[in-house]
Amino acid sequence: GTMSAWAVFSMMGFYPACPGSADYVLTSPVFDRVTIHLDKKYYPKGDLVITSRRDAPEAIYIQDVRVGGKEWKGYAISHQDLVKAGTLDYSLSSEPKK
Repeated sequence: GTMSAWAVFSMMGFYPACPGSADYVLTSPVFDRVTIHLDKKYYPKGDLVITSRRDAPEAIYIQDVRVGGKEWKGYAISHQDLVKAGTLDYSLSSEPKK
């Protein structure tokens, strides 16, 4: 079950960095759009919508990530930042970032 959960996380564009840590690693999503419905009782922002734009079908290289509409630096994000964001938008290219 653990590997299956990691695969689903990874395919959405992020996965837990380490068991017991509230940080995630950002990675290239497989899907163009994913909506995670969060319980508003605990997460007032509600849904987390993950989108990816590709310059080609084979695009896998992250060019930029926007969290809540703002450019994000680096490839890690805390649980709090992720659930407060509301959106996680990836721009992917078939060429590595220069």
